[in-house]
Amino acid sequence: MKIIVTGAASGIGRAAAKLFVDKPHDGRNAELLLADRDAKALDDAATELRTAGARIDLLVGDLADPAVPQKIIAAAEAAFGGIDVLVSNAGAIHATPIKDLSLSEYDRLFAINARATLLLAQAATAR
Repeated sequence: MKIIVTGAASGIGRAAAKLFVDKPHDGRNAELLLADRDAKALDDAATELRTAGARIDLLVGDLADPAVPQKIIAAAEAAFGGIDVLVSNAGAIHATPIKDLSLSEYDRLFAINARATLLLAQAATAR
């Protein structure tokens, strides 16, 4: 199974990637493209998952950048020849009172939490 997981360096994304590795589909090892903006944590996650037999490719990028979703899909296509599953998990929070939230920080949160999922889905279905 050919899988993309965003926000894969930690938390839910890392757990989702591990689940795909631990529970192979049709007896085949998973092929995962893991994406995150934290290169060190992403590399740590990849090392852990590779020991379980999965083929892992990495893409370090910030989903606040509107060009990154297309790069993620293109990297998975190049590495695996297609995509079976897209786990658009990356997310960001900014714990501040609403009255103190700047418009630029709101735009960044929206870009990561909403726009990135749209752009990933559009890029994936355009193939």
